[in-house]
Amino acid sequence: MGLELFAKSIGIDIYQKFADKETLSSVFIEMGSANKKGLSKMAGHAAENVYTLVKQPRNYFLVVPISQGEKLILVPNFRVYHPPLQDFGIINFLGQMSSICQLVYTLYKNEDAPNWQLTVNRFDLEGEWIHFQQNKVSDQELYNNEKNLLNAVKTLDRQTMVFELSKLTHTQIIGELFAENNFVRGEKNALISMVVKLTQAVIDGGLPAQKAFNIENLLIQKIELKAALPTFNIWINEITYFYFQTLAEYTKNQSLKLAEKCKKYIDTNLSEKLKISDISKVLYSSKQNLSLAFKQQYQISLNQYIRIAKVEAAKILLERTEYSLDQISDYLSFTDKSYFLRTFKKYTKQTPSSYRRERGFLIVENEDRK
Repeated sequence: MGLELFAKSIGIDIYQKFADKETLSSVFIEMGSANKKGLSKMAGHAAENVYTLVKQPRNYFLVVPISQGEKLILVPNFRVYHPPLQDFGIINFLGQMSSICQLVYTLYKNEDAPNWQLTVNRFDLEGEWIHFQQNKVSDQELYNNEKNLLNAVKTLDRQTMVFELSKLTHTQIIGELFAENNFVRGEKNALISMVVKLTQAVIDGGLPAQKAFNIENLLIQKIELKAALPTFNIWINEITYFYFQTLAEYTKNQSLKLAEKCKKYIDTNLSEKLKISDISKVLYSSKQNLSLAFKQQYQISLNQYIRIAKVEAAKILLERTEYSLDQISDYLSFTDKSYFLRTFKKYTKQTPSSYRRERGFLIVENEDRK
């Protein structure tokens, strides 16, 4: 039961792999979107007595050895709506991989987890092993590589960014040198230097400086809080993608109509106490113009949409977590629990507890019964 609750809380699917079997069996599945055949093949390459991060071009899996010939495969669902991981989803995942492996081991075997190292296996989309050959690269080539990479982010050239990331950057070489010699401070400095360069690139690309610097500060905090960065080059990849996506999303939003910007702001800030007056200030509009534009485009009042959106978010939390009704109410910034219960019942015709029970949960909270 503990393993299932943990898997639900952080949004991962768990499969079981035995060395003498080609197929996987399911331990806990929420999303079930993984290619089980390819996953089994990749897990077979994972060594015993280490935790393994399996990386494909844009996917990650964790392999946890349990006993001789038995492994658990953890497949993160980054799109699951989960409060602790909704910001910097993949980057947060990378920052706690060893802890996740150890906790899954403990919950599965009911004993202390080994303090194994974390290693990285890299595969292509077909599940074939990727071998990296670090041939000697000139300083000029390294300079051009990093220059092209930063320019690709600035100009939102995804193809060039992916190509340049596949090559060794100066930052990556420095970082891996530090990692190999266990110079944690130097490794962090190399990564922070890249964060600063990427921040400047997205500002040059049109992202507001305040937003870019906020990202920079948050990322530097995450880097500083890590005792070590065992997957340095993967951090480089994901941080670069994060900056790219942030700039791409901002650029796309600039072409949206006022009502569309408003809807997007609400959808991405459901945990906040959303007031029309505050939203209008963020979008540089008057309350009257904003409300009118929203009603004309979506045929629903702005306040109604906010309540409905929060109820939809509450549904997901009721389905996929075991947060209490008080926790859900607080997280979604309802005025109080009573208002949350009334609002939920108004739009769903049932209480939160009955909604949760219908989807397999046995939690009953007396204060929910009216």
